[in-house]
Amino acid sequence: MAVLVLSAFLAPTLALADDSTVAIDYNSDTGIHSVTTDDGSTIILYCMNNQYHWPHATPNITDVPSYTLGYLTVDDFKADGKTDKEAQADYEACMEKLLAVLYAGYPYNGLGMYEIGSVHNITEQEFDEKLDAPAMLRSDFPYSVGDTTFTYQDYVQGNTENLDKIVAFLKEVGELYTTGGTTASGLTSTQIMSTDFYNAAICMYYASADYTPLQNWDASHGSGYYVTESQAYWGTQYAIWVVLDQYGIEGNTLTETSPEVTNYPLAGRLVNGVDTSAILRTEPVADQVGISGDARFAYDAAAGVWRTGELKISEGTKYNGHYALTLPDGMVAVDGAGDVLDASDLRAEQGFYLQTQSEPTTQVTLSATTSLKWVRDLRQYSPTALASDGVSFQHMIGALIGTKAITATLDIQPASESSLSVTKKVTGSADPDATYAFTVTLGDDTINGQYGDMEFVDGVATFALSAGETKSAHHLPTGVSYTVVEDATDKDSDADGADAESADAESADAESTGAGYTTTWRNDTGTIADGQTAEAVCTNAYPSPSKPTDGTDDTGGTSDSTADKTVKPAQASKALPQTGDATSSMAAAGILAACAAIAAGIALRRRA
Repeated sequence: MAVLVLSAFLAPTLALADDSTVAIDYNSDTGIHSVTTDDGSTIILYCMNNQYHWPHATPNITDVPSYTLGYLTVDDFKADGKTDKEAQADYEACMEKLLAVLYAGYPYNGLGMYEIGSVHNITEQEFDEKLDAPAMLRSDFPYSVGDTTFTYQDYVQGNTENLDKIVAFLKEVGELYTTGGTTASGLTSTQIMSTDFYNAAICMYYASADYTPLQNWDASHGSGYYVTESQAYWGTQYAIWVVLDQYGIEGNTLTETSPEVTNYPLAGRLVNGVDTSAILRTEPVADQVGISGDARFAYDAAAGVWRTGELKISEGTKYNGHYALTLPDGMVAVDGAGDVLDASDLRAEQGFYLQTQSEPTTQVTLSATTSLKWVRDLRQYSPTALASDGVSFQHMIGALIGTKAITATLDIQPASESSLSVTKKVTGSADPDATYAFTVTLGDDTINGQYGDMEFVDGVATFALSAGETKSAHHLPTGVSYTVVEDATDKDSDADGADAESADAESADAESTGAGYTTTWRNDTGTIADGQTAEAVCTNAYPSPSKPTDGTDDTGGTSDSTADKTVKPAQASKALPQTGDATSSMAAAGILAACAAIAAGIALRRRA
């Protein structure tokens, strides 16, 4: 018996000698056949001829032969006058198709084509993945599909350009169905109609205001994706029988339209929806998986949360990983709109953000783990003998798929934040009920929302302060520059001290003179350091009122107070002695004499 060798993409790591035989194990509870290899690995097996007898004992046939490696060869594809080259091409194509079904089917699910569990309503993200047309359809339908990115939001937002392209695509497939033709790559209408993209497009086409594309999908395709283990196994089994019938292998009669097949929608998906080029044929390498992006938290004022920049998981070609995030306490993964994602099932290149309600103050580590599938070996087994009454037994096929758990990590940094406070001080005779208008302009015009006491629009906040009042902006990004000005209100515009620039924002003062007052600034402009608070202080100094001493009150009227009637010092210095006042005359004469003597002394010293 010949041994199957696919050396182009498989390493024969588990080959048996030609004369070695194995027993096929059968689990009567699950209905699953398997074989144990020399190294103790278990391969789940599938039957290759639906008209032949099972490879396990039944009440009618209890004598089951042992099995040996090998079954199909190029010679099995030479029927109907095919040339050797054509037979070789068909053989290789059939082997590739069978390998793809085994890789994507039960239990490996290497391409994520189904999920075992209860009924699930499809999410927008899952639907968008189905709207991502495979490369072959993009090539076959360049005008209606081409490089267009279709999403569920096309329906939500009424994107007529993309919706019209979907209609055009469906019409082209309909014409293909009518004529029975194929696309440039050889796809039939039946094959196209079995793809996720076609079915998602149909759901978009039939959507209405009352019935969304998501609801359409759940109504018509839910059982094809969410299956039990038994449904996954039998969906895979029926798919193998259909593929073998398509290539004319004896003992097979099932087609895609057979009731046994249509009862298991996964079978049709495996037959037509598997991209053989997506199969990973070499062991995955850990350093080919990583997490990258803006790994620092920043405050999102609109949502009142802290959020990282966009993060993405990267992976090697054909890895097809489904990644589970291990999130630090209090954090969730969200999409660009802030909607919470299922952190247990993210795909490579799918953008996500970490979000938390409380300010992160320490570095944390994010990890993403996946179990990657890769093909180690493909096995076919044949019975060593017929039953005594001439009954043929099923040939068997299975793939040994390796699994490798890989974890990637990324350190997430805490928010780098600073604060800004603006204080108004007033001295002197200002109106105690006055308010003063201020404008803060940041060097980053993308800052919007409520930051503490200040609300920014495109990096600008305006507010009013009373004497002695302070307003503060918190959670500003570190390193942002700022300028604070006091806006002219009922004051002369020249009194705006905010135009004075300071060379050192932490210590320099600026001063300007207005109508009857002086404005002094401290830290009116600068750049805020990490974890620091820049304190901008604006002081208006008005002159203090002096007490009237000219016999009038503050309003200019006459005062009856004896104290208010005292002569002002300026008037006393100008008073002359009165005639007849001997005391005053003598004092004046003495003062004059003293002054003359002092003057004479100075003159003498100069002459000397």
